[in-house]
Amino acid sequence: MNIAAVIKNKKMSIVIRKKKLKNNKVSIFLDIHHKGMRWYEFLNIKYNERPSSPSEKQLKKELEELVKQISLKRQTELLHNEHGIDKKIKSETDFIAYFSVFNESNTGLPGIRSYKSVLFKLKEFSAKTKLYTWEVTPVFLERFSKYLIANHTGETPYGYFKILKRILDYAVKDKIFRENPANNISCAKKAGPEKEVLQFSEVQLVSKAKCSNLHVKNGFLLSCLTGLRYCDVKALKWKDVKKGTIEVTQQKTKQKVTITLNHDAQILLGERGEPNSSIFTLPSHNGSNKLIKALVTRAGIEKHITWHCARHSFGTYLLEQGTDILTVSKLLGHTSLKHTTRYVRINEELKRQAIGRIPQL
Repeated sequence: MNIAAVIKNKKMSIVIRKKKLKNNKVSIFLDIHHKGMRWYEFLNIKYNERPSSPSEKQLKKELEELVKQISLKRQTELLHNEHGIDKKIKSETDFIAYFSVFNESNTGLPGIRSYKSVLFKLKEFSAKTKLYTWEVTPVFLERFSKYLIANHTGETPYGYFKILKRILDYAVKDKIFRENPANNISCAKKAGPEKEVLQFSEVQLVSKAKCSNLHVKNGFLLSCLTGLRYCDVKALKWKDVKKGTIEVTQQKTKQKVTITLNHDAQILLGERGEPNSSIFTLPSHNGSNKLIKALVTRAGIEKHITWHCARHSFGTYLLEQGTDILTVSKLLGHTSLKHTTRYVRINEELKRQAIGRIPQL
């Protein structure tokens, strides 16, 4: 794609770009940056980049001038919207494209994977590659809310719909909607099944059971001893292991955590490799969970255990050993204590221990 022209001011830039097609033809579109957002406007204008006849040369010249006029018009519209002069709503905007551009422009945003999941679900529900803003009505969003509730458990529907509302708020600021069409729509939290955890005696059984993939087994056991997620174990490199500790930035929350490795955890890492080499070579998340399911069954444990249960088990061990909840929160890399209190199951034994520590009158 070649840059044909650029219109800039301090807050925006509009770049005219050319996409090469077959037979020397090009398709023209605008690459627009405004207030930290980026989106493309495809103009449906095509012409021969290397015209061979006078008529083709004239057509190219006229279309290039037309594109310049359109780009100037877009700049004027954006400036007017900034100063409240023009309240025109861009009802023909492709909301899916708008959402996609937001995700591409915010790759470092905490929880961006969830934003991408919401976009995927929106595409799946609408069964469209383009979803114009005039189609995103309260009725449509009400149906999407019910769709999320029907297809997900726990707090996932609530969390996904909350993200969608946030994107719609951004779209209102960009004059794509007059008001957020989801303002009066809620997506209730559902109480999901209680997460299973492994007692330490059960982790010992798992460590002795056979597994067809030693990397999956050792990586899972490391999660039981450190609280690391599957994605962080998969991305773990030898440069992250320093003087008996693991120092990583969690992929989900972008929070930095430092975890001390006990003797067993250091053995699970194996022989040290090159700084940039991966410690574990793991299959996909689903593939790993299938192997863990078989491993737990061989250990004689009748529980539904996934990789994420290792993290949950780690938090529970710490609380059972009397570790204060703030320390547990820091080790898990939570951004708020509310995540820890919701995430870690405080069982009846912990409650009994807490009551037992009250001094006698």
